[in-house]
Amino acid sequence: MRYHDNIKKTMKRILSPAILLMNRLSYGKKFTILWLLTFIAIVVVVYSLFVSLNRIIQPSQRQLDGLVLIKAISKTVQLVQQHRGFSSALLGGKEAMRDRRTTKGIEAAAAFSAMEGKLPSGLASGEDFRRIKADWEQLRKEGLHWAMDKNFAAHTGLIRQMRLFHAVAADEYALSMDMEIATFYLIDTIVNKLPDALEHFGQVRGYGTGILAGKQITEQQKIRLHSTITELDSALDELNINLGKTGRYNPAIEDSISAASRDITDSAQHAIDLVTSDILAGRFAMSPEVFLEMATVAIDKGYTQMYDTLLPTAESLIKARIARAKNTLYMSIGAAFVLFMMVAYFSVGIYYAVTDSIQALADSAHAFINGNLHKRVPINTSDELSRVGEIFNEMADGFSALLEKHHKAEKALSELTAYLQTVREEEKANLAREIHDDLSGTLAAIKMDIYWLESKLPKGLETNQMFDRIRSMSQLLDGAVTATRNIIADLRPAILDDLGLLAALEWQAAQFHKRTGIECRVNCIEDIGGMDKQQSIALFRIFQESLSNIARHSGASRVEVEFYHSNDEIALFISDNGCGMTRKGGIAANSYGLLGMTERVEQLGGKIKFDSPPGGGFNVTVILPLQTGLQDGEKA
Repeated sequence: MRYHDNIKKTMKRILSPAILLMNRLSYGKKFTILWLLTFIAIVVVVYSLFVSLNRIIQPSQRQLDGLVLIKAISKTVQLVQQHRGFSSALLGGKEAMRDRRTTKGIEAAAAFSAMEGKLPSGLASGEDFRRIKADWEQLRKEGLHWAMDKNFAAHTGLIRQMRLFHAVAADEYALSMDMEIATFYLIDTIVNKLPDALEHFGQVRGYGTGILAGKQITEQQKIRLHSTITELDSALDELNINLGKTGRYNPAIEDSISAASRDITDSAQHAIDLVTSDILAGRFAMSPEVFLEMATVAIDKGYTQMYDTLLPTAESLIKARIARAKNTLYMSIGAAFVLFMMVAYFSVGIYYAVTDSIQALADSAHAFINGNLHKRVPINTSDELSRVGEIFNEMADGFSALLEKHHKAEKALSELTAYLQTVREEEKANLAREIHDDLSGTLAAIKMDIYWLESKLPKGLETNQMFDRIRSMSQLLDGAVTATRNIIADLRPAILDDLGLLAALEWQAAQFHKRTGIECRVNCIEDIGGMDKQQSIALFRIFQESLSNIARHSGASRVEVEFYHSNDEIALFISDNGCGMTRKGGIAANSYGLLGMTERVEQLGGKIKFDSPPGGGFNVTVILPLQTGLQDGEKA
């Protein structure tokens, strides 16, 4: 027991700096330090592994880019070799080859442009590539003015430069120093051995075609042709050795490699036999076109083997190497991540057990402040924090009940306002009807009696005081009739009920112009008719209030009104050219007219907008949705 106590005391002394530091930190900071130290240790291990694997991935990725460039260079060389063959035939006297040479020159020029687009900036701007381009342009422009041997030598020299450039590009992309033997021999075949053999084969094709076209051969040409054949034999031997090694280390393509090796060797040997038996023997029995076509088919088969088998195989092997390295890296990272998560899992559980209750309370309070009155604190613990959550929930319930009561009162007030407006409109309509039926009838009867009295007075007494008094009474009665009609129109214009809202708007606009002298035009964009009565009254009253405000405050000289009634909505737009709204920040509290308009629109579920453009004027836009009953009726 004493031994264990001593061990415990010793450990505390050793860990006293850490204990002192932890006692000064919150739980969040304590666990953060633990996670950070664990994370740093794992990151160091993973980074070391990443650096090691990246030494494989990056060079391999560059090799893939290099293979794309090698393919472009090889295609350009292939076309230049063909251009050499056609040039030799043409200079040897075969004029029929001119068009084919021109076409091949265009294809080679396009290949040069495509190759240049794939070159890195360092190689594209280098002296070697500039010299290659210059020699090619000179060859295209001046080559047909040279002798056949000079043209052939110029082509061969250009191809030699391109193959040297080919080797430089291979070194630039680390293709010459592959780390795996399976891809080393394969890439060596692609970059060196196969292009070397095909170039010597191409020289035999070009030189032999030119001699056959001229139907004569000099001793110097014989020596040159013998030398080229010897070089081709040597290149074929090296190619076959390399292809054998390539097939041995790449069993998946061993059969196709062997077939390609035999095909290239047999084709080259056949061409050599023809050169020996026909050209070197001085017979010249074969036509240059046949020889050129036969040799081109054989050489193109070699290039096709490079493009369709060797290059894709090299790409797949390099990609597989990259994939293996990445898989190793990903598995290591995954294992490190799992280890880190296992370390963090339990510490996170402890941390959240302490902090979740506090965070839940903070989140609920924040949501409640931002307007989510249904948010409550989840009670998942039995500690003191649960009591705080219960008190908060009780407070939220009380506040929500109070707010619900307020909303109900506000809704009742809005419904009462709408009801009072409806009652007021009905009372106005009834009063207008009673005035029209009773007072207007009475005034009309009195008017008829006055006419009767005037007709019964003796003639020749027109200047009599009685006549004057009767005429005065008639004029007063006419004024009373006019006033009565104006009162009826202000209370509820009959035209609104009889002819609809549009006619009422036009009538009110005419009355406004007559009374104020302000021009007022109503433009109807669309009107399907059959509008709801409440909407008609609301829009008419808004129009009346707008005209009243314009007459009193705007100083406008023109009012434009647009009315729109479709299957979806009703819109009323009123604008004037007056001084506009001088107040910034919305409607003033004492703008009862605007507030009343807003209240009318909101009761009908619509929208109203007031705005004053920078140049002056004031706009009122009202949009009301169609009543559900009206829409259903129209659809029916």
